[in-house]
Amino acid sequence: MSVSRINVSSDILQKLGEDGVREVCSCLWAVDCQTCGRFLGDKPPSLAVDETMVFATASLHHQACRAPGWNDSGRIIQIPEENLSWLSVMVSFPVITPAGEQEFWPMLLVNPGLEQVPLVPDGAGGWKVLRTALRDLQPSGMGLEVTAPLSNAVATLTADSLAVSFDLGGRSYSAPASEDYFQESVRALGGVLIGFSHALHPDHLNTQIMNQAILSGWIGVGRVMLHGASLPTPPPAPQDTPTANLYTLEWNAEYMSVGQVLAHTADDLTVPAALEWANDVLGAGDALIGWTPVDEDRPDEGWFTLNALSVQMYFLRRHPDGWRLVAALARVSGKTRVQTDNEAKAWAVNHLKRKGQPTKLSWTRGPSTPAATTLYAQA
Repeated sequence: MSVSRINVSSDILQKLGEDGVREVCSCLWAVDCQTCGRFLGDKPPSLAVDETMVFATASLHHQACRAPGWNDSGRIIQIPEENLSWLSVMVSFPVITPAGEQEFWPMLLVNPGLEQVPLVPDGAGGWKVLRTALRDLQPSGMGLEVTAPLSNAVATLTADSLAVSFDLGGRSYSAPASEDYFQESVRALGGVLIGFSHALHPDHLNTQIMNQAILSGWIGVGRVMLHGASLPTPPPAPQDTPTANLYTLEWNAEYMSVGQVLAHTADDLTVPAALEWANDVLGAGDALIGWTPVDEDRPDEGWFTLNALSVQMYFLRRHPDGWRLVAALARVSGKTRVQTDNEAKAWAVNHLKRKGQPTKLSWTRGPSTPAATTLYAQA
């Protein structure tokens, strides 16, 4: 657990207050002394803070090595890098993909300093803990959108581990990653998420702790590409089919998607026959991850799959006039907060614009699945 007993000075209490000291202690673990590098032991450690006007650093020490106190003299006491302990672990993290889909992506979650934590001005004359460790990363949150990869980092995947290395200072973090899920996901995505947090101990995680950290924005999140990998781009829809320029927008209160219709069959196919037909149309072979229901409680709402190589999403939906295979351009799963066709259209236009697709479309209602509304537009 984090530090519960600590030796502080009057100037630290004056600058941080009791609540501030508790916040700092919640992000520190008594492992090694930041002066001598030896194990801190069971005695309450000493809390020292070094301030440089724009930021500060709180660290733990043996009392005999460094007395508690707030150092704002301008003379910063250098802490040997090898004295600082860090831990990391592979986890699954919820994101909104560039295609608008909610997914869980692999993340290398790192606490970069168990005995040291950065402080930043709180805007009211005081200080607060920078739990995300770095200010140039996205703060976590449910529905976090994946952004462009970090330019100063690269990921390396082996048969049993994953490492992320940064250009600045040659810093590298790694964790075991032998599970098939992590191996396959990292390769399919061409990279991994990196998450930094001083508020989490990677060895002491559970669902409740992770949810609190995500919702509170305590994790700084970035995307890192595998060495030699590039961002995958979805294959263009075939232009020699009658449906190549037909767009479809499917929505209800629980999910929403927009995409291009790749193929349509009016044959009254069973679900297995329809899935076989869709596989034949796509011709992706083993690259498809397998079809799953869009809604587990209502399998008649359609089926979903993903091309593991291109990260292109596909929907197969059964309408009153037959089955349609759709290459998805954006997807929302969960609470859509959409109540009208116009709201759905506005959402679709935004994502079509991001994908470089036509946006001046005339949407009209057409054959729909039982629980959703389907709009169609010809480009």
